[in-house]
This record gives sequence, structure tokens and C-alpha cells, in this order.
Amino acid sequence: MVLFVVISFVLLFLLFCTLLDDLYLIKFKRLPPGPLSLPIIGGLHLLGREPYKSVQNMAAKYGGILSLRLGMQERFVYVVDPELAKQLLSSEYLADRPRLPFFDVLSKEGHGIGSRPYDFTWKLHTRIIYSSISKLIQTQLDNILQNSEEHLFKILEGKKGEPILPETEIRTAVLMTMGRFIFGHEYASADDPKLQLILWLNEETMKGLQPVNLINLIPGLQYISLPFYPNYRNLKKAKERFLNDEFESHKRNFDGHALDIMDMIIKELEEDEHDSMKFRQKQRKEFLLPQNFLMSIFTLIVGGEQTLSSNLLWLLLYTAKHQDCQEKILRELRNNDIVPTDFVQFHNKQKFPYTTAFYKETMRFVSTSYFGIPRTASADIHVNGFTIPKGTTVFPNFWSINHNEKYWSQPHEFQPERFLELKNLHSPNIPGFIIYGYGRRPCIGSQIARACLFSFLCNTVNKFHVSLPPDEEPDMRGHTQLVIEPPKFKLIFQKRS
Repeated sequence: MVLFVVISFVLLFLLFCTLLDDLYLIKFKRLPPGPLSLPIIGGLHLLGREPYKSVQNMAAKYGGILSLRLGMQERFVYVVDPELAKQLLSSEYLADRPRLPFFDVLSKEGHGIGSRPYDFTWKLHTRIIYSSISKLIQTQLDNILQNSEEHLFKILEGKKGEPILPETEIRTAVLMTMGRFIFGHEYASADDPKLQLILWLNEETMKGLQPVNLINLIPGLQYISLPFYPNYRNLKKAKERFLNDEFESHKRNFDGHALDIMDMIIKELEEDEHDSMKFRQKQRKEFLLPQNFLMSIFTLIVGGEQTLSSNLLWLLLYTAKHQDCQEKILRELRNNDIVPTDFVQFHNKQKFPYTTAFYKETMRFVSTSYFGIPRTASADIHVNGFTIPKGTTVFPNFWSINHNEKYWSQPHEFQPERFLELKNLHSPNIPGFIIYGYGRRPCIGSQIARACLFSFLCNTVNKFHVSLPPDEEPDMRGHTQLVIEPPKFKLIFQKRS
């Protein structure tokens, strides 16, 4: 009885403190309004299975910008109004990343473009990596994609039309593509030790980045030795060993000709060392450090594989689900004299408008990166009569923007033809269509992502009829983690003759 009274008193006290803090922030600090919080969990219980829809529903009550506490952290701000989201994401004061405890563990030796603030180092790394990607796309893109896809297609042919779970094959193909772009590796098979190491590093890192991971929800927990924590230390050591080995190997063998992103970074570092004018620039000297670049490369691998693999799986599922659309893609291929033995190259994408429209409509409809990557205010931001205090984490609701009636007629209907009505089908900036971020900190790998989605879709449909087994009924809502992951599903790949 005494214990019950003590626990009740503690809970009531925590509830009072939490409500008092909420009211202080909303009424006196002018933080955007939102639901009041519960002790410890905040408003986590309100997000449900589909948080992007829950936040959109909250906006009907609280407006296009609102706040919600997650766990024991501060109140986060969610932006549903499309114009307001674009305005905020274009601000130089909303381009930082929140401090995530897991990243403090993983990136202690150097923060890359994924986790570091919007500073000189971020801009320098982004410029160099973006330039490197652009050069590789111009010279090697189609060859890299063809090698990865041919490896995938051989596996699919070997299944002889039997239903398979495609997730492992797709993830392997994506990692092969990225491994070739970044490290120049040609992997002999899915069992290649280097490929398996990258796969393991990815899986363990994504576990640490999950929003519901206690280490990210409860401040200070990363300093306490708990059963899960040694795994993160092991992950950090394995990550550093892997990246350092790749860097030293590339540096030893570099002959001045850049064949991958790692080579291009080494070339930039060597040019900086031998250019006395550059070397005198203190900022370049301090921030062109290998450990920072290596973490930027690791960000490319982790973020790219997770998002691209999920998007390709969704694309395959919608291709199988909408047989009429698949027939239109096939008809477009045959009308361009493409036969099953051909490989469709990305630079010919202009000839395939319906294929492009189909993959873009799938990306819009699913909106895999529903909240994008969170931003943090580097200064107080005043907007619509509210204040977003310095250090506050902000989430734009990209799912809501991609389903907004202002931009799309019948936005909750799957209609690839809607993109054919646009004058700028191939533009990366279509109003109401935000897939790769927006503003000052968009996805640096968007060029590769668009190429992969088009190429994998075109060439898969060219060589296979893709269908669901008769008894397969996947849950099209998927599973909400860092991205909206597709459900587990089986597909039949029947080779075309």
C-alpha cells in the first residue's frame, strides 16, 4: 500500500512537471502548439503505426506547424504546410543536424556530411563528393549499373519462375552498385567478404539509428554499460578498420587517375597538399582531414543503401501489383525497339516517359522518406507568430506534401499518368514532389538514386514479367522505421522470350 502511494505520488509529480514545461514552452516561449505530453513517453503514443498520417491529422487541429514531445527529449516541431516547409528548409538557420547520441558513439573520430552541422567542412565535403559523383555518372554510370543488374538477373533466371523473397537480392545489387561507385570493387558474388562486411555494418548502424532506440531517447544512456552498448563499440571499431583499410589501399595504388569516389577524394587531398596557395588556407588545412571524409563516405553507404533498397522493393511491388502499368512500360520498351537481350541505358531516359512517370508516381505515393532527415535550428527562428528555439529539431512532413490536393488531383489514387501531364517530367524540382529532401541540405546521392530507379525498372521489365503469387496479399502500408519499409512479399520473375 505504501509503495503504491509512493509510485502514484512520483507519477503525479512527473505529470505536473511535464505539463508545466509544455505550457511554459507553448504559452510563454511561443513554441508551435500541439498535444500535451505524458511523463517519460511524451507523445510517442499518439504517433501510431503511420506517424506521417497521425501528424497530418494533428495539423487539422493545431495548424500547419505543431510541436510534440518524443520520449524524454524536447518538443519536436513538425511542419505540414507545404509552403511553410519550403520556407523553413531554405533557411540557413535550419540546416544543422540534431545531436544524436548514437552518432556521438559512431563518429567520435570525425563527423561526416550526415551528422555534422551546416559549416565550412560540410559545404567543402558536399561540394567535393557531389562533384565526384557527377563525374562518375558522366563516365561510368551505365557500365556500373549494367554489371550490378546482370548479376541480379542471373540469380532471378536461376529461380525459373519460382516465387522468391526479393529483399536479399535487391540489397546485394544495391551494395554492389555503391561499392563500385565508392570503392571501385567488382564483387564476384553475394558471398564476397567485403560485400558481407558492408552489409553487416549497414544493418548494425541502422539498428542504432532507429528513433525508438533507448540510447537516442534517454539522454546520458550512452555512457552507461548495458548489454547492447558493447555492440556499438564493436561496430565503431569495425567501421574505422574497414574505412581506414580502404583509404590506405587506395592511397598506395593511386596513380593519378580517379576511378571511384575514394580515388577522387585522395586526389583532392593530394592536390591540396601540393598547392601552396590552398595549403595556406587555414580552413582547408584543418578540415580536409581523412577521418572526416571517411565518415562522409560511410554516410553515403548507410543512407544510400537503406533508402534505395526500400524504394526498389516498393517499385517491384507496385510493378507486380499494377499489371496494366507493367504492360504500358513493356509496350514503351518494344516501341523503342528494345528486345529482352538489350540493356537500356540511363542517358536514353528521354525516350521512356511512361516508365519515368511510373517510378516517380510510386515514389510520390509511398513517400518512403516520410519525414526526411531531421533538421535542427542553429538560431531562434520566428515564423507565423511562433518561435522555433535554437537547438529544436524540426521534421517536415514530406508524405503530406506529396499527397497535398494543392499539387495533385486525387492524391490518394495511384495514377502514373499524372506525371505525363507535367511539362518538366525529368526535372528534379517538381512542385509538390519531395523525395530527396529540399533546401540547403538535400540528399547528396539523388543523382545516383534517380538513375538506379529508372535503370532497374526498365531493365527488369524488359527481361522479366513480374507478378505476385496467386495467394500473396502484402500489406501495402509497409512498416514505418527510419523510412517506410515495404512488407515482406514474394514475387515471380518469369523470363521473357
